[in-house]
Amino acid sequence: MLPRLAPLLVVLAAAPASADTLWVDPVHGLPWNPGTEAEPLSSVALALQGLAAAAGPHVVHLAQGDYSPASGESFPWPAMDDLTIRSGSNLQQLR
Repeated sequence: MLPRLAPLLVVLAAAPASADTLWVDPVHGLPWNPGTEAEPLSSVALALQGLAAAAGPHVVHLAQGDYSPASGESFPWPAMDDLTIRSGSNLQQLR
């Protein structure tokens, strides 16, 4: 019975803490993080995948960094209704 529960526990641990707000940091984030401010995701593409099934409005906060394929970002980002992407004044590059 435990082998059947193990994958379920992994999925629950990887789910975002809040389905409407996620944090992304291309330098310190990790793909398996929950997307919180303390444990951000590594790319906007991952954040948008996590939000795709949830009803909006959605907010994605971008940390300082280079959002490019070289940093692990993938483009194009899918269009989503009720999506706000926020960044501080220290955003280095979005390309």
